[in-house]
Amino acid sequence: MNDRNKFGLRGKSTLVLGTLLFFLLIVTNLTSYWQSRNLAEQKVIELEQAKFSLLKHEIEGTLEHHHKNLLTLIDVPPIEAIIRARSNNGIDPESGDTLQQWRQRLIVIFLALLKTHPDYQQIRYIDAVGDEMIRVQTTPDGSVLVVADKDLQNKSASLYVSETLKLKTGEVYYSDVTLNREHGVIQVPHLPVLRLATPVYTKDQHVAGLVVIYLSADKLFAAVHSEASGLQRSIVDERGYYIKHD
Repeated sequence: MNDRNKFGLRGKSTLVLGTLLFFLLIVTNLTSYWQSRNLAEQKVIELEQAKFSLLKHEIEGTLEHHHKNLLTLIDVPPIEAIIRARSNNGIDPESGDTLQQWRQRLIVIFLALLKTHPDYQQIRYIDAVGDEMIRVQTTPDGSVLVVADKDLQNKSASLYVSETLKLKTGEVYYSDVTLNREHGVIQVPHLPVLRLATPVYTKDQHVAGLVVIYLSADKLFAAVHSEASGLQRSIVDERGYYIKHD
């Protein structure tokens, strides 16, 4: 009888101990699994953060390049010559050339920049009252053209014009990313653009107008995209509006 009791107690103790060890093993394995999973997720997050940091620097570097291009444009000779000619009945007093001749020279410079920068959609020279004097643009098929004088617009109602005319020499205005409008109508097919604009001043420091580069937002943010793995990348502005998303 005592042997049976001893065996029963020993068996129960062994069963309880085995059960405890079994559950302990399960808990250990689950803990190890979750720790490994959390570690893997953390590594993925760190990798993506590194990618975003690199992408951020690339975009900032690209914008800095466009920034320098814009400031270079306001220093080309036709800009000052156009200002002189407009204040002297259409004749540049220094060269004797006409306003139209200097406009054509500036058009050549704008076109050359468009041809070498496929991410530029338009370049405009606008005077101090918002009238376009020159507009060159890239067409959907990739060619470049000069907008005819009869199709030039007054852009005084555009925020980028009024804000840029408030800036000092050498300062650059960056617009929100918006769909391009022509003559008050959104362009079709839709063309999201970022505008970089800087003011043009006379020698006696009176604002004479502004030069604007229209950047293709799709090309600027081309590297921001989602992946087949389910990873989603987007760009949102400070007001919560999506600038780029799939």
